[in-house]
Amino acid sequence: MAVRIAEILECRRLGRSMRTYTLAIPEGMTWAGGANMKLGLFEGLDPTMGSRIKGCDLATRQSESTRLTAASFDPKYTRIVSISTRPQDGVVVFSTRIPDNPSIFKADLATYEVGDSLFILEVNNHLAVPTEGPLVLLTQGVGLSSMHAFIRDLLEKGNGGPIICVNVVEPVEELRDLMVSDDRVQYIFKSNRYAFEQTVQTLLDDNEIKTHSRFVVLGGHGFMKQWIHELRIAGIEDERIFIDRLDAQRSIYFPELKDSNE
Repeated sequence: MAVRIAEILECRRLGRSMRTYTLAIPEGMTWAGGANMKLGLFEGLDPTMGSRIKGCDLATRQSESTRLTAASFDPKYTRIVSISTRPQDGVVVFSTRIPDNPSIFKADLATYEVGDSLFILEVNNHLAVPTEGPLVLLTQGVGLSSMHAFIRDLLEKGNGGPIICVNVVEPVEELRDLMVSDDRVQYIFKSNRYAFEQTVQTLLDDNEIKTHSRFVVLGGHGFMKQWIHELRIAGIEDERIFIDRLDAQRSIYFPELKDSNE
């Protein structure tokens, strides 16, 4: 995908550390619900080029960006984020935390304001889930944000639910923006890992859910490995567990299970 540049239309502060950015959709950009994108900052370019382009008007920034590739950016100034919206929403929205001791990327991102621009280096979506049937989403933190758009897509395609989304996040209020209001969808927020584990176990104790639901696991590497393992040892077949990763990466998260009698 070509490097595209997107203007910041709005930046909202949610809670103490969460920020939600609204971007204009660059020409030619498309994606499906549940997608993520890799962002790049001007600071990641050659210093002379970056500072020169950043100070230009939007039309000039867009023109200059056509000569760039993903390799033009220092990786320290790039980050993958989840997209909370769909093309038909008319904007690109993503949320991220800016902690007290942020990374280089987030420290610089925090200085960007409405009217500034971000580079979109690539857009990816490896989450292919069949439309029909009940669904349980196990998500961590801001990973939930891309699931709002994903859920809307499923419902519009005729999913009858139920769709149960369990998220571990603190504080819970920060990720309620863009939640899907539909009787077929249930959100469960837990503020700590123990409460999350208890909730998931309660769901797995429900034979109807355990037998017929598909499961999506979305979060950091450690979170995904843990919960894929927990689902598998609980008897959930691999074909009913979905992740936003390339097929070639599934072996990382689905290693051969050892015989419990060994």
